[in-house]
Amino acid sequence: MSVVDEITCVWEASVDALKVAASSLTFKCLETTARSVHVKIPATARSRDGMGSLLAMHLSISIEKEKYMAGGVLSSAAKISLLSRFGEFLLSLSKALQGQPSEKKSRSQKWKDKRFCAKADKMQKASAINREYDDLWPQIPSDELSRQCCARYRKGTTVSVPDPCASCSRSRFETKMTLLDVYATQGPPPLLDKLRVLLCEDCNSMLGKGRMPRFALANGLYRGILPDEFKDLTWVEEMVCSVYRTTAHVTRLYQSTSPSDPLVFHGNTCAHDMNVVSTATVLPRTPVDIVGQLSVVFVGPHKLKPQALNAVFRIRKAKVWRFLIWLQQNNDLYRNLPLSMENLNMYSEDGIPEGLDEAAIVDEDLDPHDVFEEETAGVEVHPASAVRNDEAGDDPAVPKVFLEAMGVSDPEASALRNIVSEDSELPDLVIARGSQAITEYKNPALFPGMFPSLFPYGLGGFEDPHRPVSLSFQKQAEYFLDLDDRCFRYHQYYIFVALNIIQRRAAHLQTHLTVKREHFDSVARRLVTLSPTLIKSVADHIENEGKMDALSEQQLEVVDLLNRVNSIASHIPGSQAAKLQDRNKIRSYMGLFGLPPIFFTMNTNAAHSPLFQVFFGDKYVDLSERYPVLVSASERAMRLAKDPVAAADFFNFCVTKFFEYMLGWDYKANRSNSEGGILGKVRAFFGTCEYTERANLHGHFLIWLSGSLNPSDLHAKLRNSEDFQN
Repeated sequence: MSVVDEITCVWEASVDALKVAASSLTFKCLETTARSVHVKIPATARSRDGMGSLLAMHLSISIEKEKYMAGGVLSSAAKISLLSRFGEFLLSLSKALQGQPSEKKSRSQKWKDKRFCAKADKMQKASAINREYDDLWPQIPSDELSRQCCARYRKGTTVSVPDPCASCSRSRFETKMTLLDVYATQGPPPLLDKLRVLLCEDCNSMLGKGRMPRFALANGLYRGILPDEFKDLTWVEEMVCSVYRTTAHVTRLYQSTSPSDPLVFHGNTCAHDMNVVSTATVLPRTPVDIVGQLSVVFVGPHKLKPQALNAVFRIRKAKVWRFLIWLQQNNDLYRNLPLSMENLNMYSEDGIPEGLDEAAIVDEDLDPHDVFEEETAGVEVHPASAVRNDEAGDDPAVPKVFLEAMGVSDPEASALRNIVSEDSELPDLVIARGSQAITEYKNPALFPGMFPSLFPYGLGGFEDPHRPVSLSFQKQAEYFLDLDDRCFRYHQYYIFVALNIIQRRAAHLQTHLTVKREHFDSVARRLVTLSPTLIKSVADHIENEGKMDALSEQQLEVVDLLNRVNSIASHIPGSQAAKLQDRNKIRSYMGLFGLPPIFFTMNTNAAHSPLFQVFFGDKYVDLSERYPVLVSASERAMRLAKDPVAAADFFNFCVTKFFEYMLGWDYKANRSNSEGGILGKVRAFFGTCEYTERANLHGHFLIWLSGSLNPSDLHAKLRNSEDFQN
């Protein structure tokens, strides 16, 4: 019997089973399987009997016929049955084709064939995994398994503050550390012949290969150590001393309505990206320069007093001058910059910049408690409510401020227009800029010039061409947040400046315009004739809800092009296109796995969690104890506002460990483990996270269980099957 005859026999033997089960899969899935079978059949067999065409044609006819007969309802049982039987058919077909001489194919065709065959194999494995749970679902996990899951979760979340790596100085949880003995082999005799150091897994691996780790301090990442006398610099004092400025700040302060805490304030400072750089030619910057880029909105039952602002906007003239002298002696960026005593004398000895309290927007009529609760509505109590000024060690005369740091990528400052009243003729913020443009690409001096307290010696900048091992901007920005020295985490707005630059670069490099093929030539010719000014005028007209009749002929041409051209920006974090991409992924999951039986929202409470205190760096919290000793609620709230990176790491850790230990998900195998979890065996899940109005991370998750039924089948069994009901 020839190979073609064997294929024909296999096909005829499987055709009845395919007819019965073909309705259970979507046409897209059947089409993929048909194409994978088609590429497995040799070209000689395809050209002689057209087996691939016959297979694709039969599958398309079967699915349409069976869908019509089933009334459009696809059961999960039929879907699994088809996967299983069609997988057996693929296996039989592959065996029948053994010994057939292979044909010559191009590299791209081989890659396509491999991809299609991998999809078919994945379908077969999925059917084998889920077939055994079809008749048994739902399986209620035993009490013993639930207890084991809880015990594993407790053990897996009992962590301590990790030690830093001697090579890269990063301190990361769940990173394998290696203890090594380092011997001095050259140079003058050291005090110790041997030194024991810890290396993280990444650095140890690269050093073992004789290569420099990309995150090693020796790879141009050493920044130097800020002297102790300057470690208490406020973020406003640093602004006074910075060479470059790229942000404007809006601070909202709510005064406590409690008579016992008149000096307790809470609110947030939002850093708005200006998309321009203000370059100083003389330091320190003048108070007018500083106040022009600060805005304060105060809501409270009493008048705004300067001491309330002093806790946030404090400037000490003597410390600023000493810091500038030190920078001029140790930092090349400041070596040739003139220092002006005249500018310095414009500041008070110790206080806020002159004019800041007068420029503040004060509202004494609104109730600060009601406004704060309305603007930060949430299920949980806001952490700021725990802040008190009567604990041991607190000075009752010094205001205590719970200030959350926020950031907005707003190059045109559209969000800032809501700060000042419409009838005001004076701007609330003055966006200053230098006379020369400063590039943010491949400019290692940019960040040291913006943040002298983080880069005191002007070293360790981004995208340094002299760096032995190249490092991307995003990787280096994330590296600084993992350092054992947490100054980058605690900084008021470093995180947002770095994120805004990453977003802008993504917009520059990953935003594309698409147009229909038949319109491409005409659109391309018309597009190059438009000026940026004309496009901006149309954008402003649409933003202000102007009428289309008021547009000129040239402006109407811009509108016509907008209707013909689509923008694609799915890789930009936080963009609308990225959200649409997530929705499309969810639809794809539903097309493959059916409707998810479980949807849940996970809210972690960092303010009261002992685990978060460890992520914050508290080495005195022992998670092995049943009731770990924690700092006061007020101090826990202040820690949460101080270190948003620790809050994000805490949330990610909790979610990961919940799925790993409680739901039994194996991240290495990318599927459920052999035992499953408290819900049974998880087949797939999809999740997204977001910030609540109270600046707490929470996640929304869809979960598909192995063997679970579609809602229509589930409802039918609940109505008709007594065994299933019980």
